[in-house]
Amino acid sequence: MSYFQSKVMGDSNVSLEAWAKNTAPEGESSAAADSLSRVFEFEKTTRWAVAKVKRRQTYQTCGKNAIIQNFTHLLGIPQADAFFVEDMWLLETEATHVTLNVKCRIVWLKNTMLKS
Repeated sequence: MSYFQSKVMGDSNVSLEAWAKNTAPEGESSAAADSLSRVFEFEKTTRWAVAKVKRRQTYQTCGKNAIIQNFTHLLGIPQADAFFVEDMWLLETEATHVTLNVKCRIVWLKNTMLKS
């Protein structure tokens, strides 16, 4: 993952923790007690600024299926503390194929001009 973030995506200062027993921070939905989680951080550089990104992932199996849930927080840019992005990947295994369903939402923590 850190190779992909740095070499393919062009991000810098990539750090990746090992998978560990899940503990959900306040504001994020808590996953099942038997799930695993990890945190990785990196910096995304644009023409105008450098944004620090912190993403917490949880992984859980449900029979032959799996769920990966990501909580992405931006740091160091105006109004970044007003929201985070949550996305969920559901991998469903069938006899002849695997289906990937992805859901994404913005979770607002404060009122802003984008959300009142």
